[in-house]
Amino acid sequence: MKRYEWDKVLSRDDLLELTEEALVPPVRKKVLIWRRLCAIAACMVLVFCLANIGTIATGVEKLFRYISGVGTVTGGGSILVQKEPVEWTRNDVTYRVEGAFQKDGYVHLVVEALGTADRVGTDCTFWAKLAEDGKYLPSYLGKDWIQEEEHSSTPFMSMENWTEEYAERGLALPERYEGYGAMAMCSMTFQGGNGQYDLFLRDDSRKTGQVLSLKLTDQAEEQSATQHTMELEQGTLTASVSRDGRRIFMSLDQPASGDAVIWRLLPRSVVFVDEEGNRYRGTTQFAYSWNRTSNEILLEKNPAVPIRSIEIGGIALISGHVETLNEIDRELNWSIYLR
Repeated sequence: MKRYEWDKVLSRDDLLELTEEALVPPVRKKVLIWRRLCAIAACMVLVFCLANIGTIATGVEKLFRYISGVGTVTGGGSILVQKEPVEWTRNDVTYRVEGAFQKDGYVHLVVEALGTADRVGTDCTFWAKLAEDGKYLPSYLGKDWIQEEEHSSTPFMSMENWTEEYAERGLALPERYEGYGAMAMCSMTFQGGNGQYDLFLRDDSRKTGQVLSLKLTDQAEEQSATQHTMELEQGTLTASVSRDGRRIFMSLDQPASGDAVIWRLLPRSVVFVDEEGNRYRGTTQFAYSWNRTSNEILLEKNPAVPIRSIEIGGIALISGHVETLNEIDRELNWSIYLR
């Protein structure tokens, strides 16, 4: 191997320059210092987040309060809910009230009439009054408040037809309807008070009645929820999903306009999918309702593993009344994945 004597190969100036580079420590660029400082700052933020992860998560969850039957609640308004169903049976017809609630000073309830198959095709007339401390509360029919009894006539429909109606919309019939042959229903709204009411019901003949104690309490079962939105021509569609993934509340926020059409909302083909890929059809809290601008879909089954996602096939938007009914079916194919 050939060896060189650098003092003979290089000039004196070149040799001094190389020697100086070898002895003087290199100057680090400022950008590297800033990178190190940023890394240190990132570590400090990470340590802070890990130390306070419970607080951060709780803060996010508190942004959305979810109450079954009511949906997402914002602000500090009082919400009262019915904890236990009440019912009265007369002439083989059971009048049942379940899931009533009071929000923004109004009581919302649904009276279901459940009967035998021979009731199919006959009309059911609902007569009801809500009283507080012995005084009747105004009920709402159409656009005017009235002091008279809330009354509405609707025919009994067979449970087979109800099952087909649900199946056509991709939903399962609520389990509490099992064992009955026919059903009719009516939604009612009253001005509210303190939450302790007497509900006066009469049968079709109006000759026999019953007083039911309707107690609404602020002890509602709450859980956190996430919200998801989709813009439609008719307004903003909002889906609020409960933390356990077993309830989804869908509402349509419509533009405020005196001439705007008021659309009622009914979700279609809602499927809950668990972590093992099992699929379960959802159901509505009540049977088909004509006057709801929002609706809750729930999973009555209790899967062994958590829910992974919810698939929403579409919605039905309904306007008008029975004589001038207008229904629009809107495909969504919307999948919401749970964390």
